[in-house]
Amino acid sequence: MGQEAQSDKKSYNMLLVEDEEKNLRLLKKTLESADQFDCNITTAGDGKEGLEYVEKNDYDIILSDYQMPRMNGVDFLNKVNEKNPSDTVRFLITGHGNMKVIKQAINEAEIHQFIEKPWDADELRSTIHEVMELKEEREKGETSDMSDVEEALETIKEFQKKLKKKSSHGVKKEKLIFEFDSNTKLNNFSFELKDLKNATLKDIDRNEGKYIINVEIYPRSYGKIS
Repeated sequence: MGQEAQSDKKSYNMLLVEDEEKNLRLLKKTLESADQFDCNITTAGDGKEGLEYVEKNDYDIILSDYQMPRMNGVDFLNKVNEKNPSDTVRFLITGHGNMKVIKQAINEAEIHQFIEKPWDADELRSTIHEVMELKEEREKGETSDMSDVEEALETIKEFQKKLKKKSSHGVKKEKLIFEFDSNTKLNNFSFELKDLKNATLKDIDRNEGKYIINVEIYPRSYGKIS
C-alpha cells in the first residue's frame, strides 16, 4: 500500500472511476500533478469495471463519481467497502448540495470524504492529502484539531447513559443535532460515529455553509439497532 517516496512524499495507489472520458482524464492529470503526494493511478469507466480492478489489486484511495451507468457511485463504493472496509480510503464525487446522496454514501458505503462538483483542482489535491494525513494520525493514535467532533461524540455517549436511566420500559430513542463548519469535520464525525453502538446518522442539511447533522440515538445497553 502507500509507501514513502525518496522525496519524503507519500506514494499512493489510486483508482479513479468516472464514465465521462474527459472528466476522467482531467481527474488523472490533476492528481498526478499534486505537490503533496505521488500516485500510481488506474482508471475505470464505470463501477463494474472498477470492481474488476478491485478484485485483482489493492488501492490506498478510490475516487468515484456518483452518476454513472450500470452502477452508481454509492453502490460501487459500498461493494468496495464490503471487500476491504478498513484499508481503502473512499471518496465520492457528487453534485453540489445533494444531501440525500451524501447521507446514503456515508451510511451505506461508509465513505471517508465527499467532494462536490464543480471541484477545484487545488482544493481536491489538498482534500485528499488532508484525509490521508487524518487516517494516518488515527492509526498512530495521534490527534488533530477536531475538538468539536470529539465533543460531539462524547455528547452522544453521555446522552446514551442518560437514556439508559430513563428507559425502564421499552426502547427509548432520542435525536441530537450537531453543526460542523466543513465537510472534513462532517466526514470525520460520520467515520467515528460508525464505532459507536446504537447511534445513527439520520439526516444532513446545509445552511449558510454549515452542515446540520441529525443523529438518532438509543441506549448503548440495547442490542444493535439499525
